[in-house]
Amino acid sequence: MVAHRRRVWISAGARMVGEGAVENRSANALMKSSSTGHPILECDRRDDAGVLGEQRTPQWYTRPMSQDEARPLVGVGVVFVRGGSVFLAKRRGAHGADTWASAGGHLESGETLEDCARREAWEELGLRVGDVRYLCLSNIIAYGKHYVDVEFAGDIGDQEPTLVEPDRFAESDWFDLDHLPQPLFQAVWYALDSLKTGRNYYPGE
Repeated sequence: MVAHRRRVWISAGARMVGEGAVENRSANALMKSSSTGHPILECDRRDDAGVLGEQRTPQWYTRPMSQDEARPLVGVGVVFVRGGSVFLAKRRGAHGADTWASAGGHLESGETLEDCARREAWEELGLRVGDVRYLCLSNIIAYGKHYVDVEFAGDIGDQEPTLVEPDRFAESDWFDLDHLPQPLFQAVWYALDSLKTGRNYYPGE
């Protein structure tokens, strides 16, 4: 009897026993990689027929996510309310284009949430934000993105926002909180709802 090298489909009775190793009742299998980058199972066993088995991807294998897909991003936003009105600007050139939003962006490494809100307000609207008040945390899966988002209300005194980055916003204005333009950017919708209701967590759908 000749020992043949054979790739096999692992049975339901197999279990993982180490880094890339699988224990099976009929053979000791090692994890390999096929030309497609998918894992395959390869083992040594005796086969009377000497037939090479079919190479298959294990049923538990899940395609690795890209770096952008691997985990949600952290977004931070800040809204400005004065005398019953809120400042909003229409987004352009990014996800959520043509929705009405406020200052916001990605949390940078080593940055506090509050500092991120202040930085984004300065970079996008030329505002020096004083005190910030936490509004809400939300899980947002929209516009082909996944964000964990934190929203604040910021104090800007009598400063007037300016569209510092015209490639980011098309137009802007102060709007009555009871007569808001539509559609609102999802994170801003949560922020303004939080202002009205006091709700501070939105789990998403």
